[in-house]
Amino acid sequence: PSLPLETLRVAMNETTLFVRSSGGSGVTAFGQRTGIEHVRVGSTVLPTDGDGELWLRFTRPDPRRYISAHRILDGSHDAMEIAGRDILIGTSAVGLLDLRATPLDPAVPGVEVHAQALEQMLSGEHLSRPPFATGLELVYLVAAGAALAWLIGRLGAAGAAAIGIAAIIVVFAASWLAYTNAGYLLDPVYPSIAVLLVYLATSLTGYIATERERARVRSAFGHYLAEPLVEELARSPDKLKLGGETREVTVLFADVRGFTNIAEGLSAEALIAFLNRLFTPLSDIILQNRGTIDKFMGDAVMAFWNAPLIDEEHAANACRAALRMQEQLQRLNALWAAEAAAGGMPEKRVRLGIGLNTGDCCVGNVGSPQRFDYSILGDVVNVASRLEEETKSYGVPIIAGEKTMLSAPALAFLELGSATVRGKERPERLFALIGDESVARSEAFASLSALHARLLAALATGDIASARVALHECRERDGTALSQLYAHYAHELEGRPARAGGG
Repeated sequence: PSLPLETLRVAMNETTLFVRSSGGSGVTAFGQRTGIEHVRVGSTVLPTDGDGELWLRFTRPDPRRYISAHRILDGSHDAMEIAGRDILIGTSAVGLLDLRATPLDPAVPGVEVHAQALEQMLSGEHLSRPPFATGLELVYLVAAGAALAWLIGRLGAAGAAAIGIAAIIVVFAASWLAYTNAGYLLDPVYPSIAVLLVYLATSLTGYIATERERARVRSAFGHYLAEPLVEELARSPDKLKLGGETREVTVLFADVRGFTNIAEGLSAEALIAFLNRLFTPLSDIILQNRGTIDKFMGDAVMAFWNAPLIDEEHAANACRAALRMQEQLQRLNALWAAEAAAGGMPEKRVRLGIGLNTGDCCVGNVGSPQRFDYSILGDVVNVASRLEEETKSYGVPIIAGEKTMLSAPALAFLELGSATVRGKERPERLFALIGDESVARSEAFASLSALHARLLAALATGDIASARVALHECRERDGTALSQLYAHYAHELEGRPARAGGG
């Protein structure tokens, strides 16, 4: 027995200490053996922990507990202070090394700790850790940890952290109330630390998963999208729907005309170098205008706009990209001409036909789990390819479908009429893309557009004479930029007899 326990037994004239433990005395806690439950001296029951130790409810040092030894020795003490009391004799000098730290005082004489223990035994105001304490703490840990892990996925790390902090504050407050009102010792520290570790582990797991998702997005789209768009997707993967969806897109097909003639006399290495030199700046233009490169097909490239990221101006951006691609091709042709002249080689001028079309497509991953591409499927894609083919017939570098023209009204378009493209039964209205917004606002284009409309109206009504007059005026107004287009109309007028009474 400890000193205060033995003091209590002697003071109460008891001869026996009774120890009650789980299992041995029929006491259980959630089916577990928890050790010693309490110690009894006569009618005084002392609740203990599983090792038989008493939880002390410390109080602050009180001078009234002490009687100085010199007062006993010189007889100056009041005998009534000692009569009927249990007296513990100890030291309080620092040099005797019997000072102890308590939760309320950093240095208390060791004898006072025994005195407070005896005082608590006599008063019956004990602290106890109830049998359900461990189970309750485990339930809190599991429930709070699971809720926190679930909330991180719903509210993010910041929102879950706020709720987690609130839960920790609540459990500390509940523990304090149980301590002050019922004398129960419930541990808020270890469960809270465990919840914090769950939060950190879940956040770390989420961070790793997010970084893995970002790396996957960068890997999947790094070759198809401009870097700012890839970073935007990496920051917000929720903008990316990989399972497939229907979305309005603008498709661009660009193909090198007369590629067979260009490839003649070039080795495989020289041919690849030529294509890389051509498509590198053209690809940069597509990416700079928020386009997604779908694929390269020999001497052709396919791209689309408005997927995977939403682009409200997808048609206009696709048109601007097409115009810049033709401008870049002129610079490349000038460079190649200079190189050919310097090397004494014949010049091979490169021409590019571009088809643009807008409409609904199925967008998403196409392929197998082992190998797939982010691509688009739909009739809009086929029509864009056919419009590119029509650039050869009309002699213009860029042809757009009607919906593309309507979606980018600020740009300069000239209607080409209607034609039934290969693979389609219904005629498509075709439009030549002439220039950007500055061209569309110019007086020269306004005048040419009016003359061109007169030409198409005369052709539609069969007024051949008026058509020839309008064609002549268009050629004079345009100069040489659309010479091949007007040569196409001139060829169409050849052999047509003038309508009676026309013009």
